[in-house]
Formats: sequence, C-alpha cells, structure tokens
Amino acid sequence: MNRQSTHLSMIVVAAILSFLLTFFSGCSQQDNGEMKNSGRPIPVRTVGLERGNLPYELELTGEIIAPERAQIAPTIGGRIYRISVRLGDRVKRGQVLVQLDTNILAAKYAEAKAGLAAAEAAVIRAKAENDNATTELKRIETLAKNGFVTQQELDTARTGAQGAQASFASAKAQRDQAQAQVGSAAAQISETAMTSPFDGMVESRSLDPGNVVSAGTPILAVTRTNPAMLRFSIPERHIGAVSEAMRSATPVVELQVDAFPEEIFTGTIARIAPVLTANSRARIVEAEFVNDDNRLLPGMYGRLRLQLGMAENVLLLPLVALVENSADKEDNGAAESVGKVYIMSDGAAKLTEVRIGHRQGDRGEVLSGLNDTDQIIVEGQHLLRDGAKVQTTDGAKASADAPAASGEEQQQ
Repeated sequence: MNRQSTHLSMIVVAAILSFLLTFFSGCSQQDNGEMKNSGRPIPVRTVGLERGNLPYELELTGEIIAPERAQIAPTIGGRIYRISVRLGDRVKRGQVLVQLDTNILAAKYAEAKAGLAAAEAAVIRAKAENDNATTELKRIETLAKNGFVTQQELDTARTGAQGAQASFASAKAQRDQAQAQVGSAAAQISETAMTSPFDGMVESRSLDPGNVVSAGTPILAVTRTNPAMLRFSIPERHIGAVSEAMRSATPVVELQVDAFPEEIFTGTIARIAPVLTANSRARIVEAEFVNDDNRLLPGMYGRLRLQLGMAENVLLLPLVALVENSADKEDNGAAESVGKVYIMSDGAAKLTEVRIGHRQGDRGEVLSGLNDTDQIIVEGQHLLRDGAKVQTTDGAKASADAPAASGEEQQQ
C-alpha cells in the first residue's frame, strides 16, 4: 500500500514539473518573439544648440570674520573705576572705554615731581660749585707760573676742580633720573584710560567697576564690523581662472546669507594668500563688503558667487543632456571636463563625446565635439544605446526610412 502511494506521488510531481516546464518555455518563446519584433523607435525630445553669452562664476561658501578684533586689557594693575560701554555698544577709535582708579598713581606722580624739583636744585648748586672751582684753578695756575704758589697748592686746586665737575655731572644725572620717574608716573596715569583702537562694537564685557585687575586681564573685547570680511577658499583647479580675471579687474563677489535670504550683498576681493593650504590644496581669499548697518556679523556663513568675466557668443549645451560626465554636477566653474551626449542623426541616436569648458547653472560651454546644427537629445537619453532608433515625442518619425525599417523587422 505504501509503495503504491509513493509511486502515485512521484507520478503527480512529474506531471506538475512537466506542466511548469512547458508553460515557462512558451513564455520564453513569446518574449523572444516580442524582443525580435521590438524595432519601434524610442520616443525622445531634442533641442538645437544655441549661441549666447555665459557668465563665468564660481559658486562657493565662506564665513564672515572680523577684520580686526582687540582685547581691552590694562598694561598696569589697579582697580576699575569706570566702564563706559556695554555689550553691543558702538565705539569710535580713541574713545575711552575703561578707566582705572588714579589715586595711588597720582600720589606717585606728585612724589616724582617733588623729587625732580629737588634734583634740579641740586644741579644748580653743583653748577655753582663747579664754576667756583674752575675759576679758582685758573687763578692758582696763573700764580704758579709766576712762582707765587707751591706745587702742592696747585695740585689741591686741580683736585678740587675735578671733584666739583664730577659732582655737577652726578647732579645732572640724578635730575635726568627724576625726570624719567616723572615721565613714568605720568605714563602710568595715562595707561589707566583704555581706548578703542578702531571703530567697531563691544563684543563682550567680562568685568565691572570695582574689580581689581592685574596687567593683561581682559575687560572688554571690541570687534570691527565695517567693512565685513568674508573668508573663503578657491580650489586649486580654479586658481588660474581667478588670476586671469584679476589681471583685468577686481572680481565682484555676490553674497547671500540665511539671515537675509532675499538680499544680495556685493563686495570685492581684498587679498589672496600667496600659498595653498596643505590639507585642501586651496587658496584662501578675503573679500570686503560695506557694512554700515552691521547686518553682516562675524560668524555668519554665506553662499557666494565670484564673477570672473563673461564668455561671449559661445555654443551652449543643456547639461541635462549629459549621460556621462567626468566633472561633478554641482561644480560650477571654469574647469574643463569631458562628457557624452546623444545626438539625433538619420533617425538614430549617436553617442558623441563633448569637451565642456565653463559651466553655469544648467548650461555649459561647448569647446569641441558638437556644432551649431546638431540636435541634442534631452529627454529619453538614458534609455538609449549608441545606434538605437529614435523619434521625437511629438509623434513625427525621426527619418523617412524609420517606418519601413520597423515594418521589415516586424515581418521578420
């Protein structure tokens, strides 16, 4: 009984497998027949190439930085007497921002002035003694010539003159020292008033009046905000185009920031680093923007367009037509690249290599590979292979022999 059941099951399985093989074989033959008869032209859309002007622009990103920033800190220690500004206040160059207490320094200044007065009196006294000693020496020397004084008296007079002269020199040196002390005390008093080194704004305030500070302790930070400085990097492959543009004129920089998305700020390149960065192989550039209203603030990031010039009357390629491209699609600029497009020729798609120069937006400059009469396939090109039959999407046949060819293939 078990043998019969097993034998029956094997027969059923064999029948099912035979049915499946027959079914899939028929489907395969049907598919092959359809593929053989699929000679219909592939619908595409084409455009003709046009000539026009193409602006040379680089699209980059950068950061706004402060062109100047200073820490307001005392050069001497003391107690803060007054701070005349707060966070965000505008300041002018030379404006007094912080004042230290001057009481102790004023006393030292008065002491130095008194010392100077005493030193000047000492100079006057030493000068008089030096003059008397000099006169007495001349008198003794005259008497010595006539033999009226001894040699010992002459030597004594000479020694006295030399001592008076040395005392006079010492008194003058002490007077100079006293003058220096007065100048130092006056300088210390002047250092108690801390001023802004440039026009700008108060970035931070870390201390208040009454605090005792030592030399070098930051009290305020002041930032210059006008002009605003934009720092960005130009990749190595674009440096030649930028240098060429700067030979004729200073390139214009257009900037957009998220804080004011509808506004375009215009500036110019101010300076370029003489070397490339080691990591990114790029050249650091700084551009300046008039910022009277202080809307461009340090720390903002922005998108910029660097205008390098204009290519006039060039053949323009719609970049959407590219099926192969050696350049990054997002890399607008003047770097050359090689791509491939399909052109429609005699009812067939012809894969053509094209050398592309500058790109801007959705257009690129054709350097070689295409001419003005070419019809470029811009829709359906990714479904094509070289030599595939095509027709335009308006229903018109790509060529007069396309229907005939399709009919012959269908009959086959």
